[in-house]
Amino acid sequence: MPYDLSLQSYTLPEFYAQAPISWERRLREISPVTSNLSHLRFRKFEPREDWLFPNRPIWALYACTPRHMVEPMTAAGYEKHWSELPLRPESDFPESEQMAQRAMVSDYQHFMWHTQGVMPRLFWLLQGEWGGTPAKYTARERRYLAASGAVDEPFPIGWFRGCPFDERAVTAIQKRDRLLQSGNNFDALEKTNRTDWKKAEDDAAELVYRETVLDSLAVLNAPAIEFMKSQIAKDEFADAERAGWLPPAPVGLDRTLASFRDVYKETGRMPLVSAASVRTLHPVR
Repeated sequence: MPYDLSLQSYTLPEFYAQAPISWERRLREISPVTSNLSHLRFRKFEPREDWLFPNRPIWALYACTPRHMVEPMTAAGYEKHWSELPLRPESDFPESEQMAQRAMVSDYQHFMWHTQGVMPRLFWLLQGEWGGTPAKYTARERRYLAASGAVDEPFPIGWFRGCPFDERAVTAIQKRDRLLQSGNNFDALEKTNRTDWKKAEDDAAELVYRETVLDSLAVLNAPAIEFMKSQIAKDEFADAERAGWLPPAPVGLDRTLASFRDVYKETGRMPLVSAASVRTLHPVR
């Protein structure tokens, strides 16, 4: 479908760029184009001055939803280009309506809606040496990164050098794409939007966080544990206990320590350390 001539000035040559044939062929193997499922499409970004590595273009993958599957309220926002909205001279901010529309629907999204009949959303950036970076982290990924002390905000485009669409990218995408996890089945995909599925996803994210906290504590405490093992049964320990400097272990400490990981994973509470800080997780039946 041709794009309105009056809007051609808002398009960029990169909107029309075609990815290498080998990339397109491999992408269609993992994300086929169908009439009732979202699918992935390539988009090229030419180098920009604010990139850290502005010497080569970067390709991205957009998750594209067929227009007939988009909710009417959302679809209404794609009908007009932001430049077609009227200015409000009487307002303190005459361009406010245009600015709001532009923030919701970019030039590229409007172009794709009217020429390809899809609603595109940025999904994956082909940058870095490991196959790319996500445009947005899932709840589970954010909790894992937070527990690891890592940055839990996605890296912006241009933060790393562009990379090709190869098996590293394919593997990374398949691990995190809800659609692919649903076996490209529309009914299964719909279930991921249900309240019970989102609750299960939130619980899974919380469990990942707690497991990562425990793993991190194990690594941090490993040197101290090894030291304490080397000191057990030495005369200094016996003397300290007899002098009252080393208090006796609480009754049942051995059982508490044995269940430490399981208690924290289920309740978010550190036994003998803290009050419960997060909800108790219950398995989904």
